[in-house]
Amino acid sequence: WSWFGRPDPAATGGAWASTPPLPPDSTWNSTWLQTSFTLDRAMYFSFDYAKAGSGNLEFQLDGESVYAPDFDPWTSGLHTFQRELSAGPHTARWVAGIFAEGGRAGHSVVDNLSFAVPPPRVWFVTNEQEIAENGGSATVFMQLEEPCGAPVTVLYSASGTAMAASDYAVAPQLGSVTFAPGDT
Repeated sequence: WSWFGRPDPAATGGAWASTPPLPPDSTWNSTWLQTSFTLDRAMYFSFDYAKAGSGNLEFQLDGESVYAPDFDPWTSGLHTFQRELSAGPHTARWVAGIFAEGGRAGHSVVDNLSFAVPPPRVWFVTNEQEIAENGGSATVFMQLEEPCGAPVTVLYSASGTAMAASDYAVAPQLGSVTFAPGDT
């Protein structure tokens, strides 16, 4: 981690920083934080950020600038950024600036960087099936992205113009399916 700024003792994550104060007789100052990391699997990457007064903050992920709605550096107050990143190398860079406005400078803060494993994903194996009215039955399969060490319960529902009971029957009942540990 490289931070060119000043440590912020109020940082709740313990190690993050905010823009430095303006040097005497200055109207603008800029500082940046950059980190590179490699993920061995897809993960959620998140951090908290805040802008106060005339401070500003830019964020780049893998060389691309990130803007609203994912990242909103123009609105004062505390915000949280979260995005799922794929496995592989990544670089995150924050550029914070402060401007003297009416004799007072604002600031920006980055805090609580974290990574979390996303929940398992489930999908239908076939997107759609057609059956003629009174034409029999169809089996719909669901698949879990990868085996899990604990049961995974998925809630689901049916929608459309067909009426349950008079136009179709579902066995087992609509509502949920549970994948046992190790199943996909």
